[in-house]
Amino acid sequence: MKNKILLWLDIFSSHFGMAKLLQDNEDMEIFTIIDVNQGKEFYEEQNLINFSKKWNYRDCFDSTQTKPNLQYLEEIEKKYELNFWKIIFSDINFHKYNEYHKFKYNEILIIIEQECRFFEKVLDEANPDFLIIKTTDFHRNYLLTEICRAKKIKILMLTAARLANTASISSQSDKIDHELDKKIENKIKINSFNEMREYFKNRSKSNQKAIQSAGMNYPNYKKIFPAINWITKIVDSKFGESYDHYGVTRLKAIFHYFSYSIKGRMRKKFIDKNFNRKINLDKKFLFFPLHVQPERNVDIDAPFYSNQIETITNIAKALPVDCKLFVKEHP
Repeated sequence: MKNKILLWLDIFSSHFGMAKLLQDNEDMEIFTIIDVNQGKEFYEEQNLINFSKKWNYRDCFDSTQTKPNLQYLEEIEKKYELNFWKIIFSDINFHKYNEYHKFKYNEILIIIEQECRFFEKVLDEANPDFLIIKTTDFHRNYLLTEICRAKKIKILMLTAARLANTASISSQSDKIDHELDKKIENKIKINSFNEMREYFKNRSKSNQKAIQSAGMNYPNYKKIFPAINWITKIVDSKFGESYDHYGVTRLKAIFHYFSYSIKGRMRKKFIDKNFNRKINLDKKFLFFPLHVQPERNVDIDAPFYSNQIETITNIAKALPVDCKLFVKEHP
């Protein structure tokens, strides 16, 4: 009997190549959920992979629905042991970080309801043995993963490791599956602290000169043409139909870009003027490095500690009188 795989594909997904490799080397059925706003045509027209069936995630929404079915949502919470509000508040679109649209109570729950109905339909039709998915970074793929977990569908989540050129596959991001960890090929032989330090040094991401992130270390001049392309071509009439783009316009996007840039400069000026550069390491202290936010490691993995100011305050309240708390701003 063939194994059945459900594959989550988005526009940046390396899983498409993995699916091609699996199809060429294994006898299995491959189903896919496609999560793209632009670029859907590629997945529709490609003939590299013969999917048993494809579903477009963004086709699951019905704009005519005006009220959520709370009874259905309550049943789904119990059925799959979910906490919807914990999932909702972990998403950048529904949280305070969204500068473009403030979602209302009914809006959010209608989206969640329609997603749950869609995921249940897909899982009933595909009846997969495995879910292959990237690290869950939005509520939608996290929700699918947790439903699959409750249904005892094996989750294979590819997560980039902290060491360059390596990754891990596990059922949950940033957690090790012990049955996989027992494999000999996963073992690293290190006999001393110096060997360990050298191992990490040689695999530092900073040594990957050929690969650059598009983030803070990426030169501004290299962002110009992608930005022009995004504003002139990608932000079209259909762009705003997806809930994660509600309220986004070209003018607002340009305004927020310059606003963030000015605020960033002001914060840096304040930090350079007021923060300590040297600390006394001879006295007792605790160290708390701030995480960048929004970020899945805080908002999804530690939802009850996502208010870092509150967390720091509570740590400070719990310290002995002779101990200090050093807080380091994220670069």
